[in-house]
Amino acid sequence: AQYLHALTNIPIIVTAIILVISLASIDYCGIKQSSHINVVLTIIGVGGLLAIIAAGFKNISAINLLDMPHGFTGVLRGTALIFFAYMGFENVARLTEETKNPRVTIPRAIILSIVISSIIYILVALAAVAIVPWQDLAASEAPMAVVAQNVWGPGAFILLALIALVSTAGTALMEIVTASRFVYGMAGEKALPKAFAQIDAKTCTPYRAIELLLICSIVFIFFRNLEFVASIATTCLFITFAAINLAVIVLRYKEAKMKRLFVVPGSWGKTPVLAVIGVLISIIMFFFSVE
Repeated sequence: AQYLHALTNIPIIVTAIILVISLASIDYCGIKQSSHINVVLTIIGVGGLLAIIAAGFKNISAINLLDMPHGFTGVLRGTALIFFAYMGFENVARLTEETKNPRVTIPRAIILSIVISSIIYILVALAAVAIVPWQDLAASEAPMAVVAQNVWGPGAFILLALIALVSTAGTALMEIVTASRFVYGMAGEKALPKAFAQIDAKTCTPYRAIELLLICSIVFIFFRNLEFVASIATTCLFITFAAINLAVIVLRYKEAKMKRLFVVPGSWGKTPVLAVIGVLISIIMFFFSVE
């Protein structure tokens, strides 16, 4: 919405509501339509990011990678704040029921998306601060567009603002798609009211779950503070990740003889080492996210 506001000067709250309603409507039309649109949005978004990387690559060697204006504590706080950017990867598993050969496709999709996105995140961050001082990026409501303007002139601001808008819209679309399936699944397991498990006969989508996500998203728009909303998201995410990793450890002891289709690698006796590390990191990041 901030990028759309920078292009149209329409109030941010209005643009945010329009965007969320539009994305929920796409989700309502069906999983194929949502996936096809997301592929197009992703290609456009990645193309723009690669252009930024190429533009800043020649200056990357001038960056002091050890420069920490707010110390290592500031790095950890920043890590905790932007961790919501990694929320989409585990959501892939929620599309299992709508995926062909999910036992092969889902793990491959999660691993590839994490690796590719992490590389792009790092390179974009390096390129951005190589082009524009971090202080200017922090003060901007459309940082990628500011980077483009510094490289290619005022005309590039509009182009990169559009690309950034497309990129963030694609992320939001898949969050709504996967979260609605999560609500649908919980309703099917009777953890939420049965109404949220209702499927539209024509589009085969969980329309009640989509409506719930739409309302919740609009409510958060009125907080008007992106950092605060991001903090809520990451705090809940760290609690969830800690609980999931802890459950893996507990089940190793309580249900030692359970037949498992997948076993977390790397164990010390019955204790899964990766799960222990996951719990510790989640707890540490949780405390930095609430500071």
